Amino acid sequence: MSMPKELSRRDLSAISTSSPTASAAPGSRSTVSMATKMKKTVFNVFKDPEAPKRPLSRYLVFAQVEKDNVLAEMGEMPTGVVWKELDRRWGLLNQLSKERYETAYQEGKARFREEMKNYQPSQQFLELKAESLKEQAIMMAETGVEEYFSIILSSWGKD
Repeated sequence: MSMPKELSRRDLSAISTSSPTASAAPGSRSTVSMATKMKKTVFNVFKDPEAPKRPLSRYLVFAQVEKDNVLAEMGEMPTGVVWKELDRRWGLLNQLSKERYETAYQEGKARFREEMKNYQPSQQFLELKAESLKEQAIMMAETGVEEYFSIILSSWGKD
């Protein structure tokens, strides 16, 4: 069973007209439907800027190496054209040639795992993250997001 990527307008309009959680909160003067508020509510992922960075994928290692060659051959081209050429070249590589980039990826992955074992977030970051989570919980309670998703989950797969 796959999850839907986005609710259709019909689903949103049904929620805004039939769901008790879709109307504005009692005492508020909001004319915006709850479904619209929920659709606009986006939570940013709070990340520690000092945390170890994930390794580059095989393709990005290839692109990092090959990009200068493409620019030298093609001259100054728009970024999209350069990346299309990189995609084409990646597709033409045989498996043996890709092994070089696989090795670089595996080394980066091992480095990342080792750094994550030794990584300790700072106290300041932990405090900021806790504050951010509290704000998100308040926002979810105000918009009714939890109730909305509990309705979706309760009716999931009953077609």
